[in-house]
Amino acid sequence: QSARSILVSILLGNISIVGYFGNYQLVENAAMSLFSQMGGAVTSSFGNLATENEKGRMYETYRKVAFLMNSMAIVICVGYLACIQTFVEFVFGENFVLPFGSVVFIAFELLIYLFAIPMVTVQNAMGLHKKDRNQMVIQAVIAIIMGYWGGRYFGMNGILIGLLLPYLVFTYIYKGMVVVQHAFGKKKIVFLEQVFVDMLKAGISIVASIFITSLINTNSLMLDFLLKGGCALVISCMLLALMSFRNIYFIFYYNAVKKRVRKR
Repeated sequence: QSARSILVSILLGNISIVGYFGNYQLVENAAMSLFSQMGGAVTSSFGNLATENEKGRMYETYRKVAFLMNSMAIVICVGYLACIQTFVEFVFGENFVLPFGSVVFIAFELLIYLFAIPMVTVQNAMGLHKKDRNQMVIQAVIAIIMGYWGGRYFGMNGILIGLLLPYLVFTYIYKGMVVVQHAFGKKKIVFLEQVFVDMLKAGISIVASIFITSLINTNSLMLDFLLKGGCALVISCMLLALMSFRNIYFIFYYNAVKKRVRKR
């Protein structure tokens, strides 16, 4: 997680850029910490379930957790992209704002990190680390090479893309296929289908929310921040509900919430 800052400071030749970048990481790390704690809580519960060795029940539990956490990840990343520029400008000043293109790559890395947590949770609970340990070493080597090469020729965006692509391929996609195959006895294509659906939901939610929130300009940074955050939350939740209303896991959570409301 420190590779980006190290490569930025080495290749871009300006320590102040690391400080600018750190402002964005401050918010990013808060979301990562929250999801890591959620994943830790699920690990112990899933570990108890794994002792029963009922793969069908384990898979259903995993899908419920993954659906909820991935939906939350999309909402968080939509809010991040919609609000982070205004937030940094309000708190630190307009001179500390990075180009929006770089922010998109930072947000996408955050999204992939959060998407990977459910399967990492299952891997931790079932002790499947040996299944992809060599690939994790390969990922680290390739990421450093690509990040360094990208930074040399394409600046900050090159560093971000160079570190992101190996993480996407190995930690998210490859690890997910390994976990689904060995933990639940499912075909790898099942996980790839889940990746496609989640990415499609994220893309539609992000594009729609950013387009609408970009129209908000009240000449007050605080008011812009609040309005963009509120709009991003509402729009992303509505779009996710529309794209998931036939999903069995959405129906499960909807019924659970409805029952809780009725009890009150």
